[in-house]
Amino acid sequence: MSGSGMNVDHKALADSGQEMTGHGGVPQEIAKQVQEAQVPAIAWGMLGYTLQLPEIYLGMLNDLAQHLNDMGVHLQQTGQAMSDTAKSYQETEQQIARMFQQLMSETGSAGQGSGDSGAGDSGGAADQPDPRA
Repeated sequence: MSGSGMNVDHKALADSGQEMTGHGGVPQEIAKQVQEAQVPAIAWGMLGYTLQLPEIYLGMLNDLAQHLNDMGVHLQQTGQAMSDTAKSYQETEQQIARMFQQLMSETGSAGQGSGDSGAGDSGGAADQPDPRA
């Protein structure tokens, strides 16, 4: 990126944000399926009840479902933030372009054709006061 300055592909950033937002529902769908993954009481047997495995299992199942729901929310928030960032970059670049166009229209043809940059023939050195004076 040497010499290229800041370069952002607004469309790619916005598209990625929309794609990420779209994926936000996937973990939430999985969370619904996780909640349906109930193990019948008989499956735990006597030892399972003694070790309190049904409670441990349900706790872990609920933790997983909560994690998946949180993941979906964060995917949607991150996707929206990416889309907002793309919009902000684009608006900033458009504003800077308008400012440059306004500056160019205010200066007219300055710097075009005449070769006079306003510095004078001596490069401005003769016009400067002597700093020792």
